[in-house]
Amino acid sequence: MIPGRSADTALFLIQIAGVTEQLLYELGIPCYGLKPNQVRNQFLGDGSADYLAVQAQCRRLGWRFANDDEADALAVLWCVMATDPKWRPPLAMAPAIGRL
Repeated sequence: MIPGRSADTALFLIQIAGVTEQLLYELGIPCYGLKPNQVRNQFLGDGSADYLAVQAQCRRLGWRFANDDEADALAVLWCVMATDPKWRPPLAMAPAIGRL
């Protein structure tokens, strides 16, 4: 292991997060800080569920995804839409979200 590498990586990621949040703020786009267990709890009703459960729920909803990262992103999108009224699509569009 290279000394200082993990600290450098952490600092870099924090800086990226800060720049991203500032850009979103300037564009008027809300930024949400969700933890994985919060997303799983809201999406599945079980914060300790694994990624396979997230994928299974996405499939039950008829959403297509190529990998576990895309399934996680769909779960996050679902949580944001469920909690923030301005991001809710019309109900008729909800089944198509994972097919975009």
